Amino acid sequence: MTRVLYIPSGYKRIYEAFDEWFVQALSKLTIPHIVSHPFETETSFLEKITKFRPTIMITMVGDKLPLYKLQYLRKRRIMCGVWLTEDPYYTDRTLTYVREYDAVMSIEANSVRFYKTFHPHVLHLPLGTNSHVFYKNDEPVQHEISFVGYPYQNRLNLLKLILQETPHHVTVVGKWKKHVAEHLASSRLHIHEGWFPPRTIASFYRRSKINLNTLRDSQESMNENQTGIPNSSINNRTFDIASCGSFQLLPHTEGLQAAFEIGKEIVSYAGEDELLQKLTYYLQNETERQDIAHQAMLRAQRDHTFLTRVQTMIDFINTCKEDHRSSR
Repeated sequence: MTRVLYIPSGYKRIYEAFDEWFVQALSKLTIPHIVSHPFETETSFLEKITKFRPTIMITMVGDKLPLYKLQYLRKRRIMCGVWLTEDPYYTDRTLTYVREYDAVMSIEANSVRFYKTFHPHVLHLPLGTNSHVFYKNDEPVQHEISFVGYPYQNRLNLLKLILQETPHHVTVVGKWKKHVAEHLASSRLHIHEGWFPPRTIASFYRRSKINLNTLRDSQESMNENQTGIPNSSINNRTFDIASCGSFQLLPHTEGLQAAFEIGKEIVSYAGEDELLQKLTYYLQNETERQDIAHQAMLRAQRDHTFLTRVQTMIDFINTCKEDHRSSR
């Protein structure tokens, strides 16, 4: 029987939600499990392992898990898996510990290709959504275009473009204020400053006609990615917006077309001119916009939840376990 030891990421805010949703998925799948925080004392940690006798350990991100705990688990032949949910932005850091794991899951397809050059068990596994947090309801629409997330430079560039080249109103959510000083006088820019919990973010998605969703640049100055791995996969926001039954516009990427049917379930753009054209088009065509958003919701809640991700992960790690046995 599969028995899972889950070790949370050790990060706060959105990662506290991710960790909670992961454990909830284990419960729904009726998989016996126990949780040990990465900073739990060695004595308490060892007592839990001895009493519970896990067959699998899974952690998210992995950089806060002490190496001695990981090595202890592997000595006891407990299969250890890590879900790398910040790839490719911190690859320099990831490379210091990724070889220590029996199974590696990454949200970025290009990172998967890179890890496969030296690791035998690697799986592309994007983040998922929680449909009990991100769901459709009858909240009235209040925003034309919304931009949720950290104001990376590529997002600031798009905000400036939209304000200069269109008459549309834009709502930004996050720590934007100090980055948009030149636009603060615009009556078409609406700022909701600060970090908001997932349920509040879901409300922003539902109350927006169009949600802009762009990826962080793989060469952003704050990144730790000297290997230069580009990002081509989609973020968790893609699934969250879809699960809310809300419409979104994204740059066209390899990962997007692997997760949704372009044009039917989701809409992408290639370049600034196409973005501006599609913003205007879908603001004016409500029925088409809502139909696409509905199709995205059905797909996200069927295929892209934490529940489906956790099941896929458990199956993959168990397969890796069989490979280990056959190679002995």
